[in-house]
Amino acid sequence: MSSARVCVLDGGMGHELKMRGISCGVEEIDRSFKAGALANENSPDIVRDVHMEYIRAGADVITTNTFVLTPYHMESIGRTDKLLGLLQAACERANEAVALVGRAGVRVAASLPPLQDCYRPEQVGGFEDMVPVYKKIADTVAPFVDILLCETMSTGDEAAAAVVGASGSGRLVWLSWTLEDSTLGRLRSGETIQAAVQTLDSRLLQAAVVKEWAPSAVLLNCCAPQAVTAALSPLKAALHTCKALAPGVSIGGYANGFRSTTSEWLNGEGNNTSNGAARMANLTECIHSVTVKQEYNADGY
Repeated sequence: MSSARVCVLDGGMGHELKMRGISCGVEEIDRSFKAGALANENSPDIVRDVHMEYIRAGADVITTNTFVLTPYHMESIGRTDKLLGLLQAACERANEAVALVGRAGVRVAASLPPLQDCYRPEQVGGFEDMVPVYKKIADTVAPFVDILLCETMSTGDEAAAAVVGASGSGRLVWLSWTLEDSTLGRLRSGETIQAAVQTLDSRLLQAAVVKEWAPSAVLLNCCAPQAVTAALSPLKAALHTCKALAPGVSIGGYANGFRSTTSEWLNGEGNNTSNGAARMANLTECIHSVTVKQEYNADGY
């Protein structure tokens, strides 16, 4: 792929659905992003329309509305029996949007998210426990998508479990870590980029994941724009030492477009309504899709 090639990802889905008033009629569910997940079946036209708008805005890759479609989240709202159907419905909505817009070359990525709450490394389970859960999700969505995007991973083991679960699916696998909102180049677990890459490398080698099914792109997401920028060089250097990955792994990032930092949001402060900006990943360098907000100082806060 040319060094000038830029792959444009779509924008956030959950916040966009919230802004459009998605509701399932249960206040507790509506306050979370889970009503948006149920919208794959309850409000399919709205989910499809959001995908279509992102494609028309220039997205090369649209991401399925599956970010909270995990056993943990569905159990929390008494919808465990709906999980597999909602995963498939999300893929259908994305593919319908691609077909209706009719722009050549648009790909669909299935989001494989944290299995529990995002940005919470203390909730990440054991590696061996996570792998089969990710495999079940990957096996469900793989027939309908082009890419399996293991995103917003907050630890090295979480990322490795998602990748191992997704490997062998016959689809491209992309990986994306979320970082502390600082310029220190650390995951939300406190691990350095280098340590996380070493963990990934070790786990993939132990699992005998062939390079063909290892991540072809490693990205950084859901954190301050400055955090992404600061971590790109360490990420690129660390990936050069990986034995489990094929040469030429692409890198990039899609930073948050929030009006407050993630850290403020986790502490119950500020308003993290998305500004709707697209996510972009330059496949050799990072091009941000959001303007650096005044809330962030020189350290990324």
